[in-house]
Amino acid sequence: MAVSGSFEWRATRAWSLQFSAGGLFRAHLGDLTQGGGGTVGVAASYLVLDQAKWWPFVQLSGSLSFSAMQTDYRALDVRAGVVAGYTILERVTPYVAARAFGGPVFTLGTVGTDLYHYQFGVGLVVGLPKGFDLSAELVPLGEQRLTAAVGYSF
Repeated sequence: MAVSGSFEWRATRAWSLQFSAGGLFRAHLGDLTQGGGGTVGVAASYLVLDQAKWWPFVQLSGSLSFSAMQTDYRALDVRAGVVAGYTILERVTPYVAARAFGGPVFTLGTVGTDLYHYQFGVGLVVGLPKGFDLSAELVPLGEQRLTAAVGYSF
């Protein structure tokens, strides 16, 4: 379980930078129960193809993050991804995502890595009035996850 916040800066129409930090709460690693901890990260994305009437937008991304927990656990993660989607009615954006990643995990005096080094999933972003948006992503293939977020643009 994790809760995090992020700040995204749109440097140009095509480039965005993102900074994030959060807390990790009671996790399990095999038979070992971990205590609380934290995570920090930095990411960049680039809009390769702008959406047009007959084709979707395509965006590339990359990120670097670090996580640590109270007990003997440290992890570094490097990711690269591609997202393609299409905005409908100026507010609803379904998309598909593919990511590849890896990085070492240090725990109990050993070095390991992820079980999977890829993700394939789908997501949805809904723009709301006054700068708010809702998003959800379901990744059933590879490293599985389900995320939901509320965003605010200013």
